[in-house]
Amino acid sequence: MKQRTVVIGGGKVTILCSIKGLVKEKGEVKKAISELRPDLVGLAISPEELKAMDRVRKKGKDVDKKECVLSNYEEVYAKKLSKFGTVKAPPRAISAAFKLCREKNIPLEAIDLNNKDYADVYADAVTTSQLIAHTFKWRQLKLKRFKAETPEEFVLQWDRQVTKLSGFRMLEEARERYMAKMLQRLVKRMGHRHVVAIIELERVKGVCSRLGGCEEK
Repeated sequence: MKQRTVVIGGGKVTILCSIKGLVKEKGEVKKAISELRPDLVGLAISPEELKAMDRVRKKGKDVDKKECVLSNYEEVYAKKLSKFGTVKAPPRAISAAFKLCREKNIPLEAIDLNNKDYADVYADAVTTSQLIAHTFKWRQLKLKRFKAETPEEFVLQWDRQVTKLSGFRMLEEARERYMAKMLQRLVKRMGHRHVVAIIELERVKGVCSRLGGCEEK
């Protein structure tokens, strides 16, 4: 799993570049967090999603077995990504980090937009015509042959297709801005010396650019 690092004030952020859905990332994430020994882990999920995972855990259930309803896009994405390994929902990188942090008492923070803010951005950015085009675009993606030799290449190619529609590009850019601000807040205002953030690869470049650039490891 590729990593990016950036120094913010007196602290540091290490970003783990996740390929959303790949099961093999489960072990990679646990290994990285154990080696990096952060004082906080940030997950690219909403606060509501983090609370839902805690509710599942308190009931004694496994968050990996939480029922997920996939959209048409997610179904096509999962099928094409499966060329590179087993794919499961919810993403194993997120669930593995969640379970490890709760077991080891490492603080966790949801660094993505909350549901209301996401819905507001969506309503402002995505026009009716774009929504209609987006609804049918998944059929094109279902038939499209992606010339990717690695999962990293595939997810970036997939993202370029999805964000060709300006509204959906604006939506992802809003997520990137928010995650960058959250990471800055965790280090500058809350005083965390080392934050590890698990963010899907296709959003890492945008987050890093808003943090002033990241160093590749």
